Amino acid sequence: MGFMRKMGLSTSARCLIFKFVSGEILNTSNHTKSTLSPVEKIRFLSEIINHMPGLIAYWDNQLYCHYASKGYLEWFGKSPQSIIGTNLKGLLGESLYLQNERYILGALAGQAQQFERSLIKADGSTRHTLAHYIPDIVNGAVRGFFVRVSDITLLKLAELRAQETQIRLHAILESILDGIITIDESGLITSANPATQHLFGYTEDALIGMNIKKLMREVNVDDQMDHLSHFHFEGENSVLKTGLELEGITKDDRHFPVELRVSEVVALEKKEYVGVIQDITDQKRIEDQLTQLAMIDGLTGLANRRHLDEVLSQEYARHVRSGDELSLILIDVDFFKLFNDTYGHVAGDECLKQLANAIKRVLVRTTDLAARYGGEEFACVLPRTKQQGAIAIAEKIREEINRLAIPHSHSSVANYVTVSLGVVTAFCKADRAVLDIVQTADEQLYAAKSNGRNRYLAHRIE
Repeated sequence: MGFMRKMGLSTSARCLIFKFVSGEILNTSNHTKSTLSPVEKIRFLSEIINHMPGLIAYWDNQLYCHYASKGYLEWFGKSPQSIIGTNLKGLLGESLYLQNERYILGALAGQAQQFERSLIKADGSTRHTLAHYIPDIVNGAVRGFFVRVSDITLLKLAELRAQETQIRLHAILESILDGIITIDESGLITSANPATQHLFGYTEDALIGMNIKKLMREVNVDDQMDHLSHFHFEGENSVLKTGLELEGITKDDRHFPVELRVSEVVALEKKEYVGVIQDITDQKRIEDQLTQLAMIDGLTGLANRRHLDEVLSQEYARHVRSGDELSLILIDVDFFKLFNDTYGHVAGDECLKQLANAIKRVLVRTTDLAARYGGEEFACVLPRTKQQGAIAIAEKIREEINRLAIPHSHSSVANYVTVSLGVVTAFCKADRAVLDIVQTADEQLYAAKSNGRNRYLAHRIE
C-alpha cells in the first residue's frame, strides 16, 4: 500500500487493487466475493498501471528491468520483449546514465529520489520530466526500485512564459520614468520601481512599509478635501481614476508637484493597489507660463485688459468687505493717432513700450497693477489708496513720461509725447458696481483732455 501511495494512486484505487491482490473480488451478478487467479491478478494490475499517467517501471538492485508500463515502452520505443531483462545503463545510454547515477545510487541506498530531467523520446521530441525513484525494501534489504516519470513539459512551458512575462514587466518598470508603487489596503507601500526611488531619494528597502502619505500631501488642505486622509483603499474611494495633484516630499524635504493615479488590482485572491506617480514640475511651469501669457499684453509686458477686469473685480469685492478706499487711474496718450501717422506704427509701438516702462517705474507696490487698457490707453489699479495718494501717483506718471521727451512734432500740447489722466477714488459698496468706478475715471480722463491735455483730473465717490 505504501508503494501505491508513492506512485500517486488515490485511496479508493489503492483499496481496490489491494482487494484484487489479496484475492477478493465482488461478483456483480450475485454480490458475492470470488477469487482471482494469479494470471488474472497480474493482467488486472498491468491494465491499471498501463492506464496511469506517466511512465512506470521496476528495476532490480542489479539494474535489470522487471517491468515497464505501456507509456514507458512507447517513450523509449521498445517492445516488452526487448526491454525486460535489459540493463538500465544500456537503455539510458552512458551520458544520461551518468546524469542519473547519483539518484540511482540513492534509491539503491534506500532513499526515495525526485528530480527533473529533459528526455528525448523515441520520436525525437524533447520533453521535460519529473522522475521519482522509490526503493523496494523488504526486510530491510533493497531489492530494487520503482520508477515513475511524469511529463511536465506543458507546466514548464507555462512557468517559463510566466518568468519571461515577469522579466519583461520588470524591465518595463525599470525603464519607466514615472514612479510606480504597489500599496496594500492600509496605504503601506509594498513595492517601488527605480523611478520612485529617484523621485523621492529613498532606497527600495526604505520605501517598503512606508505609508504613502509620507511621500505626498495635499498642496492646500484648507482649500480642498484632504484626499489622502479620506482614501481608505476600499469601496467607492478605492480608485483615483483621474489624477490627483499633490505635493511630493523628498527624503531631504524638497517639495515638488506630482500627480497620483491609483488603480485596484486583484492577484491570487489578494487585493492591492497600483499607484502611478508623475513629476509634473515641467508641466506646472509650462501651465504657469501659459497663464502668465494669458494675462500679459504682448507688446508692453503690462497686464492685459482681461486680467485688469479680473483684478479690478476682485479688489472691488475685497474693498467692500474691508471698507478701504480703492483708486483707479486711466491714462491716454495725447494725439497718438497723429504720432502714428507721422512716425509710423513701428515707432508707435516703441513709444507705447517706453510709456509702459515709465508707468511700471512709478508703481512700486506689489499690490498695484499697471495694465494696457486698449490701444494707446493704460490703467492703474491702486488698492487701499486714498485720493491724495492716487493724485500723487498720477502726477509722477505724467512727469516721468514728460521726462522721456519722446519727439512728437504734431502735438498741439508740446513737442514731445504727453498723456492725460483720469483719477477716481471710491468707497466700494455692495449696492454699486465696479463699472461705476471705471465710468467715473473715464469721465475724468475725458475732462482732462477737454481742458488742455497733459494733465490729470480727479474725483472722489463717497
